[in-house]
Amino acid sequence: MRQRASNSGNARNSVDHSTRDGADIDSARLAQHENWLAENAEAIRRENEHTEQHGLPLADLRQF
Repeated sequence: MRQRASNSGNARNSVDHSTRDGADIDSARLAQHENWLAENAEAIRRENEHTEQHGLPLADLRQF
């Protein structure tokens, strides 16, 4: 997680992980996202299928 200097001007206590550690964090988030998609793929497929068959929930209440 990136930490930024506060507005108090005390830059000595700030930590900037925007280069190497930022890439590590992005890689970890991507892996977590891909795992979540894999774990939930069947539920997502079923929900999409249900929506295709029955339409969006509360669609009759939409005013646009």
